[in-house]
Parts: sequence; C-alpha cells; structure tokens
Amino acid sequence: MQTRVHILTEDKLHLARALLNSAHTLSTHQEQTEWLAGQCEVWRSKFLASSIMVEELAKWKALLSRRVQDLQDVTRRLLDERTKVREYLINTYKDLHALCSNLDMTPPRSSNILDLSEVNMQLSAMARLQTRGNSSTDLPLWDTECQRTTAVEALAFELIKHPVPELENADAAYSAVMGAAVALSSFSPACCGHCTGQIKTI
Repeated sequence: MQTRVHILTEDKLHLARALLNSAHTLSTHQEQTEWLAGQCEVWRSKFLASSIMVEELAKWKALLSRRVQDLQDVTRRLLDERTKVREYLINTYKDLHALCSNLDMTPPRSSNILDLSEVNMQLSAMARLQTRGNSSTDLPLWDTECQRTTAVEALAFELIKHPVPELENADAAYSAVMGAAVALSSFSPACCGHCTGQIKTI
C-alpha cells in the first residue's frame, strides 16, 4: 500500500511538472506568436512607407521628365535661331567690310554671334562716319512698342520664370507610418529555454 502511494505521489509530481512545462511552453509560444504578429505589422508599415516613397518618386520622375523635354526642345530651337542669326551677321559683316575696305580694320576674334555683332557695330560706325560725318544718331524710341523677343525666347523666359512646382508633401504620412513601425518593433518576446542570444529586428 505504501509503495502504491509513493508511486501515485511520484506520478502526481511528474504530472505537475509536465503541466508547468506545458504552461511555460504555451506562454512562450503565445509571446512568440504576438511578436511575429508585431513583426508582420512592422513590415506592413515599412511596405506602406516604401509605397509612399515610390509613388512620390514616380510623380517627381514624370514631372522632371516633362520639364527636361521642354527645356531640351527650347534649347534646340534657340540654337537653330542663333545659327540663323550668325548667318545674317556674317552676311552683314561682308557688306560692311566691303563698304569700309579702305580703312584699317581689325578682323573679328571669332565668328560667334557676340564677336560678329561687336565687329559689325564698329564697321557700321565707320561707315556712318564715311557717309554722314559726325551727324547725330539719336532716334526716337521706336522699339518700345515692339516685341523684343522671339517666340522661342519668350517660351524660354517663361520656363525659367516658373520653377518646378512642389508636389504634395508625403513626409508627414511617411513619418507617421514609419513611427508606427518603430513603435511596433520595440516589442521583444520572451525567448524559450533552448534559444540563446538576442532577437534583433531589422
């Protein structure tokens, strides 16, 4: 009888230890499950934040691509206009050079439109002195009512005048989502007895 009581007592202690171990295991598993659920929310928040950034970058890319295309088109058209202006200045230089062939003239430093314009201005002044002497060159302000820029120049000024508009600021939404992710990632589960070291979140 005493032996049976001893055996039953041992069985009871064994069952009690087994129940305690099972309860501890269940508690650990529950904490780990909660931690994994938190990690799911962390990565979900990070994904949402990344989506906001990608959407914002896509808007900027589209806007900047359009602006670059507009600027390239205006630059090409301006260069075409300057090529025509250079041709006109060269022809004007030839005519003025013929008119002032008896004078000592310095050739232009280059054939770009600035140097050609400067030389043409000097030659035209020489031609005026030859034909009109020191007569006055004052003229009424005839260009006050005229269009002073070409259509392409006006478009270029318009593009420069208006900088790239700011898109909708997504910093607040991004910060809120990332703040939630950081708050969720601060939870650390209790590790089981078989694990060593620390669990780190990315």
